[in-house]
Order: sequence, then C-alpha cells, then structure tokens
Amino acid sequence: MAAAVAFVVAPSVSPAARLPVNRRTAPRRPPPRASVRGNTPRANNLQVVLDRLSDTLLDARIHYSRLFSSESVSNVDAPRVVILGTGWAAHSLIKIIDHTRLRSVTIVSPRNFFFFTPLLTATAVGTVEFRSIVEPIRKANPFVNYYEAYAVDVDPHNKLVHCVQGRRENEPAPNASRFQLPYDVLVVATGEKTTTFGVDAADQYAYFLKEISDARLLRSKILDTLERAMLPVWTEEQRRHMLHIVVVGGGPTGCEFAGELSDFVQNDLAPRYGKRLVSEIRVTLLQSGKSLLTQFETSLQQLALKSFRDRVNVQFDARVTDVTDSQVLLQDGSSVDYGILVWAAGNGTRPIVSTLLRSIEQLRQGDESAPPLSRRKLPVDSWMRVVGLDNVFALGDCAQMIDGALPSTAQVAGQQGAFLGRLLTKAEPRSLSDMDQAPVLKDSGGKAIRPFSFLSLGIMAYLGNDRAVVQVEATPTKNLAIGGRVAYALWRSVYAVKQVDVRNRILVLFDYFKSRVYGRDISRF
Repeated sequence: MAAAVAFVVAPSVSPAARLPVNRRTAPRRPPPRASVRGNTPRANNLQVVLDRLSDTLLDARIHYSRLFSSESVSNVDAPRVVILGTGWAAHSLIKIIDHTRLRSVTIVSPRNFFFFTPLLTATAVGTVEFRSIVEPIRKANPFVNYYEAYAVDVDPHNKLVHCVQGRRENEPAPNASRFQLPYDVLVVATGEKTTTFGVDAADQYAYFLKEISDARLLRSKILDTLERAMLPVWTEEQRRHMLHIVVVGGGPTGCEFAGELSDFVQNDLAPRYGKRLVSEIRVTLLQSGKSLLTQFETSLQQLALKSFRDRVNVQFDARVTDVTDSQVLLQDGSSVDYGILVWAAGNGTRPIVSTLLRSIEQLRQGDESAPPLSRRKLPVDSWMRVVGLDNVFALGDCAQMIDGALPSTAQVAGQQGAFLGRLLTKAEPRSLSDMDQAPVLKDSGGKAIRPFSFLSLGIMAYLGNDRAVVQVEATPTKNLAIGGRVAYALWRSVYAVKQVDVRNRILVLFDYFKSRVYGRDISRF
C-alpha cells in the first residue's frame, strides 16, 4: 500500500502573475449567447475552412520557431496553464500552444504518451505495432512540464490541483508522492473511461480496448489461448468453447476489432496453426440495439452486416445483464458461452470530472433558474470555458457544449484542443477569468475571438476482408456514403496521413506492408 505523504505546496507568486480571481460564492447562470457569427458548434463550413487555413499559418510559425529554439522562454506576467490528460484534446493543445506567451505549461497524466486511438484495434492482433502509433508527450512539445500522476481533486477557490503519483488512474505508485499544483488556467482533457453499465463482473472477466495496455493484454490472451488449444488434452467441445471470442458492442470499436480479428484468423492463423484448429475459432458480436454502427447511414449499416456474413456471428437485441467466468448472460434469459470476452461498449465519467461536477452543483445550490446539469460531462460555452468555474476549460469527451452536443470522437477532441491552443495564444488574459464580465473572449488588441466551430471531416470504420465504410457530410442535409474496397483504400490512406509525426507515418506504412507481405507476428513475449 502507498504510504501517506503530506501535500507539498508550491511557493506563492505575486498577485500580478495571476489572473483575476472571482471571489463570489453565489451560483452563476450560464453565460449569454454571444452575438458573434459562428457561435454554434457547427458554423458555416466555408467560413470554418477559411479560418482553419489562417490558423494553419499561425500554427506553422509557432512550430518552426519551437524547432529552432534551444531553451524555454516564458512570460513571467502571463498565466500558468495546467492540463489534465494526454489524449487527443490535450495533445492537439500542446502541439499548437505558444509557450512563450505563457508563464508555464504543465501536463498531469498517468500516461506519458499520446496514441492514435483509431488504430488501437489493429494493434490488438498485430496489424500495426504498439509503438508505431505512439508519440511521447515530451517529444510533442519539449517546452512543457510533464508529471506522471493523476488529479484527485481541484480547489477552484485557491486554484490548486491535488495530484497523486501513478501510472494508472486510481492506482497510486508504491510509496506514491502527493503534491499540489497552482494554476491560473486549468484545462480538463481527461476523456472518458469504459463503463460496463452496471455489469460489475465484466471488470473481472472481460478485456477492454481503451488503452495501449488493454490491447497488449488482449493480444497476449489471444496468443496464449491458441497455444493452450493446441495441447492434446482437450476434447473437441472444450476446444470450441476455449476458442469462442465474444465481443460486446456493435459500435466502431467492436466492429473494427471483429473485422481485424477475422482477418487475423483467416490470413495468419490458418497457415500456422492448421485449418482444423482455425475452423473451431468463432467470433460473436453482441449488440444491444437493432443495428450496427448507429452513427452511420442505414445503407452502410446493412453493408457492415453483410460484410460480417460467414465470418462474424452478429446477435441483435442482446443486452448483457451479467457475466461469469465462462458465460455472458442476456436480458432475454439466454446465455452465450465464451473463451475470451472483449468489452467494447460504453463510456463513463472519470473520477476527477465527477469531482468537478459536484463542485459546480454546490455553487449552483439555491439557483432555481439554473438549467439541469449533466451527470457525465462538464458543461462548456462556445469557447470551451466550464460554466460555473472560473479559469477552467474542458475539452473532448469529458465536455459537453451548452449550444449543442457534439459526438464523442477523436476528431472533435482534436479540433477543440487546437482551438484552445490558439485561444490561449491570442486571448487577453483578463477575459479568460470571468464569463459574466466577458461573455465574448477578446484578443490583446480588443478584437472578438471567434468561438469554436466543429468542421466534420467524416467518419469511417474497418470491417475486415479489405472492406470499410466511410461517411462524409456533403451538405448539411446529405451525406456521402462509401463502402467496400474504395472505402478501405480511403481508410488506410487517411489513417496513415493523419499520424501526428513523420516517424509514425513511416512506421505505420511499414507495418501495413509487413503484415500484408509477411503476415502478423504470432510470437509471445
């Protein structure tokens, strides 16, 4: 057990170095909607594209000036920024942020790297190697401070973040150190965790696909099960039970893993383990609803189901109520035997977000006019400021815009992170602190900063057997739907190009080539 250690308080700084603090304790109403064009989450696409082109020039200037800088230069009179998380939103933020305009930028996260989540399912079967989709946070921006820890509490009145050393959330390191970080601007970008919808036994028996460590455990389990199944001690019935892989969740993660797994079985296991053993491997996908990939158009949902025919057994209306060490129990009273259970359904709130939601609720007590508060996500305005907390921003899956909810995708989180990076570079510090007094953010020249607008670039999912589905928003009322091999070529090329670094692009392309020509690696380490 970790020993209790007293909190270490950072030395105080002069009041001039801090942003103004709102000392009022009375609850506040959400800020009025700004009368600035584009204050809704989805603004005119042409205007957003023009804005993004302009932003790209600013991003390039900051990036190249950072490349040729040998030491960190900071503004001692500017705010101190603390960022919680190293996911899509946080990574995009630190890639864009201009550290020379701030006093300091500090990241707190139990994970010291960013990884490209859309290819996580591919790593679980060896199509792509784990390190090919990873970028260390210290490499993403060498001028930010990083602490391998997780936040357990936030004191919004004194502007302090309470942290505990550890490599996994709620799992302190041995003899873990506890410390406090003062902030002037706090950015919450912790994302969400996997939820099992009250099926507590799933935490004990199922494998998940949320982190790199989850994919490594799952890959090891699959290979271990194959080697065990080869032993001449099992009956045919025992072997079939052992080799039955059940996937819970018919969203993009569940479907992509089922597709990758079917490729792995047909293309790599059959030549190495023999057709007899491979014929006993079964993949079952359990979906609680009546269709797969509910984010996609009906035609693409049907294409996904057709693609799984003869490769993946799909069961609809299969709501899981309990799990044992060998069975999945369904709401209709039936059960499904399994050898490996993969849980790819549902997102839940992280503890630090729940803590902040309780803080907001306490500040709102007595204000009957306040709108209902989400139990899962932090409410944010059009500039990603948390409604009810001064100097706190929230990004990505842990945030919900009060002007209209956006999908919980890497695309949204990445755009929000880049937006906030530019905002902190441009904004006049005083306007960051109080939404009542500054409902519209302004830059140092007094010009209003455009609020966040999401530009949808489409969604895609791999189905296995060199098939994929791609959906692009052609107009506000019509989507362009692409399926099959053409969609697969787009899926492969887009995910290779969208890697965050040249090194990652090269490694991913090489992994594609290697797995296609030489097959996936089945070695166990």
